Amino acid sequence: MTRQRTVFAGLALIGAFLGALLGYMVAPNSHRYSTTANVALLPAADLSTNEASGFWEVLTRGQISRMAAIVYNDHRWLPSAAKAAKVPQGQLSLTAAAVPDTTMVTVTVQADSPTAAEIALNNVLTVASTEVTSLIVPFAVKVLWPPQD
Repeated sequence: MTRQRTVFAGLALIGAFLGALLGYMVAPNSHRYSTTANVALLPAADLSTNEASGFWEVLTRGQISRMAAIVYNDHRWLPSAAKAAKVPQGQLSLTAAAVPDTTMVTVTVQADSPTAAEIALNNVLTVASTEVTSLIVPFAVKVLWPPQD
């Protein structure tokens, strides 16, 4: 009876080891890293106080920030970002969303390494902010985080 228990325990250990090994081999091992930037949409700096107050009213309605989020979320920025980060485009993912009840947009890039995510995000912000700025005139785009330069 003792020999049967020993054989059973040995087989159970071997089975547990094989199961753990199989689980390790089958489960995806990649880690994803995210880098997020906050972008503020503001009235242009050259507006008078009276003019700026009217523009703030328009901004707080959220339409401008939603439109900016749509532009930032466009996946046409990914080829340039992948080239800058020196990774395949398929390793990057891009999301952007307007922050409710604010004049802010968050832009997030995910990649397989933190360096690639940061470089790709900086590239997206540089390239896309130019187009966002041209679309939302007379408003201005200010990247709050990560700090530029």
